[in-house]
Amino acid sequence: MNIIPEINRQEKLFIWLPILLALLCFSNTLANQFVYDDLFQVIEASSALGDWSKENLARLFGHDIWSFFNQKFASDGKSSSQYYRPIFGLVFMVNYYYAGLNPIAWHATSIILHMVAVLLSYKLINNSLQIIFC
Repeated sequence: MNIIPEINRQEKLFIWLPILLALLCFSNTLANQFVYDDLFQVIEASSALGDWSKENLARLFGHDIWSFFNQKFASDGKSSSQYYRPIFGLVFMVNYYYAGLNPIAWHATSIILHMVAVLLSYKLINNSLQIIFC
């Protein structure tokens, strides 16, 4: 019994074409610097992003994301919004771990995540259509 089904040439095109389009659409960002909220979420928050201590991770999972990014400016450490996104902050910490303040690496990560999202969307749609029509 073959668990991985055979993929024909046409199906390979349907998989790779959207992935390559995502790469093509976003590849021009590689030459850019940090912009807009990157200045705050990456550069200004770099001390929080590079700190893997238990206290900092507890702050990440115990407060809203803006309090985490803004901790060097916060006076009381209390949450100031309802925007609780600990996985988002953790992804930023991992990205900062290997990319540091290199905007090319941050933009490359974004492109790769877009390509993965396109692939997962394709798989979801394809599987849903197979369930509906088979």
